[in-house]
Amino acid sequence: MDPAEPPGSKCRQPVEAAFRRSARSLWILVLWFAAVGGMPGAAQEPLTGHVWAHDPSQLIKDGDRYFWFCTGPGISYAWSDDRLDWTFAGAVFPGGAPGWTTNAVPEFAGHFWAPDVAWFNGRYHVYYSCSSWGSIDSAIGLVTSPSLITPGWTDRGKVVQSDNSWEAGPETDITTVNCIDPGVLVAGNGSVWLTYGSYFDGIMVTQLNPLTGLRLNPDSPGTRIASSSTRFLGNTTEASFLHQHGAYYYLFLNYGGCCVGIDSTYNIRVGRSTSVTGPYVDREGVNLIGGGGTLLLESTGRYLGPGHAGVFGENGTDWFTYHYYDGNDSGVAKIGMARLGWDEDDWPVLTNDWSAFYPFEVDARDHRGVYGGNLQGGASIAVDPDRGRVLNLAGNGGRARLATSVANASTFMAWVKWNGGGDWQRIFDFGDGTSRYLCLTPRSGSGRMRFTIRTPDVVEDGILEAPSALPVNSWCHVAVTLDGHRGLLFLNGEALAGSNRLTQRPWQVLARTNYLGASQFAADPAFNGQIDSLRVFGRALSVAEVRDLAQAHPALAHRYRFNGDARDSVGMAHGTLVGNATVTDHALELTGEPGGYLALPGGLVSSSAAATFEFWATFGPNADWVRVFDFGTTNGTRGSEFVFYSPHTGPGGQRLEISTAAGTFTHDSVPTLDGRTAHLAIVLDPPNRYAAVYTNGVLDFETTTGIPALSGVSSDLAFLGRSLFAADGWLNATLEEFRIYDGRLSAGEIQANHLAGPEALALPLALSTARLGGQLELSWPSYGAGFGLQSVEQVSGGGWIPVAGKAAISEGRYRLAVPVLGDARWFRLLR
Repeated sequence: MDPAEPPGSKCRQPVEAAFRRSARSLWILVLWFAAVGGMPGAAQEPLTGHVWAHDPSQLIKDGDRYFWFCTGPGISYAWSDDRLDWTFAGAVFPGGAPGWTTNAVPEFAGHFWAPDVAWFNGRYHVYYSCSSWGSIDSAIGLVTSPSLITPGWTDRGKVVQSDNSWEAGPETDITTVNCIDPGVLVAGNGSVWLTYGSYFDGIMVTQLNPLTGLRLNPDSPGTRIASSSTRFLGNTTEASFLHQHGAYYYLFLNYGGCCVGIDSTYNIRVGRSTSVTGPYVDREGVNLIGGGGTLLLESTGRYLGPGHAGVFGENGTDWFTYHYYDGNDSGVAKIGMARLGWDEDDWPVLTNDWSAFYPFEVDARDHRGVYGGNLQGGASIAVDPDRGRVLNLAGNGGRARLATSVANASTFMAWVKWNGGGDWQRIFDFGDGTSRYLCLTPRSGSGRMRFTIRTPDVVEDGILEAPSALPVNSWCHVAVTLDGHRGLLFLNGEALAGSNRLTQRPWQVLARTNYLGASQFAADPAFNGQIDSLRVFGRALSVAEVRDLAQAHPALAHRYRFNGDARDSVGMAHGTLVGNATVTDHALELTGEPGGYLALPGGLVSSSAAATFEFWATFGPNADWVRVFDFGTTNGTRGSEFVFYSPHTGPGGQRLEISTAAGTFTHDSVPTLDGRTAHLAIVLDPPNRYAAVYTNGVLDFETTTGIPALSGVSSDLAFLGRSLFAADGWLNATLEEFRIYDGRLSAGEIQANHLAGPEALALPLALSTARLGGQLELSWPSYGAGFGLQSVEQVSGGGWIPVAGKAAISEGRYRLAVPVLGDARWFRLLR
């Protein structure tokens, strides 16, 4: 290794706000990585490896190995060849802390906090904090080594120190800065900078001597670049990190509080400057010394209290690292990683694009088994003649209780049939008592459908109120979106109410009891009706996205439209193009050449009782045993615990197969699909011993026999165009759309989808007519959201025109009355 050159890309990610640490706490670290999806972000997927650790921090590279250091006795560190599986390498100070540390900080007990690392001057420089809980008697030290693979550590002593009498600088009132949370930047011009500080009086930046790694000016603590004084909007800042991108320096820092598990309120903010010493301003131009800071990442879903940002650049991709507390794992601290994008104004963009879907086919489980739920108090799953299996809440105290983390979202939607009754029933109520909640009621005391969010730190509730109550005895789609500034309330895909002052965030509720059909207020009546297809999203969906889901089949779980990328527009299980697979002209192009396929997250059907796979494809000449889809795992070179469909088998036909530890079901048909364009729908319903294959809307095959449960399908891997068996061929086909439904589509629904084609969301609806005096009433089911009525005198002549008037929902149907003029007319529904 040439000591004059850095051996690899670096990333600094000091994991926690050090002064709030418990010196004796030990947490399990499970590393997570955004393995799928495109810019600006991706859904999180678990890594294969996990290690015991105490607050792992930054990421850096030595040769082909990645390293991080962590809070704890001796400064432990670990290495990995792939960022997935980690091995502990030991401790920087295995024999105990350097003597100077306890002389400088008498209460320091050898528990080092939030280290950071950088490569310059031929050495790795590890900066560490010495402090004790709640104290500002702190110091930052430095230890170096020429290698991390074969380390030889030399402690360089104290870099900066604080105590109760230490002044932060002449530009402010007399304040003290806590010398913890070091963050190191090696700028493009070779200069080296250290940021540090915490709640006590903000964040400082000071230049370091690149030869020694110590302060360039020992007589100055540096320049304050962010403040956490309560006089500045009560912001508490720490865990600073500097990153240089383009013409700007970006200061990432944390607001809120950490280190209390699921009650942590850390959130990551950012400002930027053309000078490393500031001033740093946020997107609105507010100085970070004056309370500014553009929100980049907040608590969402299971990812609570995100903090200690880091950016690791490799092969043209910026990876954003941070720690969080896992709301689905008792608040255990973990590491997350996601792609960091940059918008047209050069501001960082990050999206943790998660979702949860409750189809209510069997119980209150969510579709992917991440945000579970259970039925309580007599709630049940019933069969509705219009919508199939639904959550039945009869107003007698029955409810569903969902995972606590699912409340930390920005979009909530469901299909609801309300049977009427008293005011203040709840469709959902996520919260913790009567002072913290977010809820949707079909009718409030004002006689209108209302959404409310209440948080303790905001005096005025956030309210969205529709013009009227939710229609009675009618299936309706309701939705709420909250982006931190604007809130919207929807009915059947149409926004009915909005507010530009709704700034409360659902995670601020700190929800602990999340109910469907019950209220946080004991006196409120229980919900009387049915709920279906509850969907929750980590981000605020657009108006168009809400409309699309209001028009989608309630069981639709994943939809790959291939509209320029491989994103899942419904379930947020985004795909990754591999090899020569491409997306062009609204289609996934697979050439049959080895290595080209689409990788999806695993587990897309493993929590489903029944599933329907649907796709439109044009097949070229194919080798034997190619796959349209293959979900499961591998055992050496062979697949296992899988479900697949092959359009070209070795015997010269097609095969549907599911094979698990419980057994194998196989269906073969002839001929192959080579050279054909076809719409296929494949239904698997193991609880009802049913399987079927439809081609172009026509039933090809069905059976009522024993079929292994989908729960036996491994959640490890999911491919489009690739087999789990290494010897099989690679698909040569163009896929226009691929869908997965959590449930069993009917023959009529499959035929409607075939007639509509890809890109359309079809429903089989019947238009009814009734004579009402001098008018003709036309009606269709209330769940037919988005359909419009058209008429024409002669069908053969074309010229369909919209029918004047707006249909209203009453007793389960859209209804529109038109005058009877005496001439014959034809009517149709279209969307």
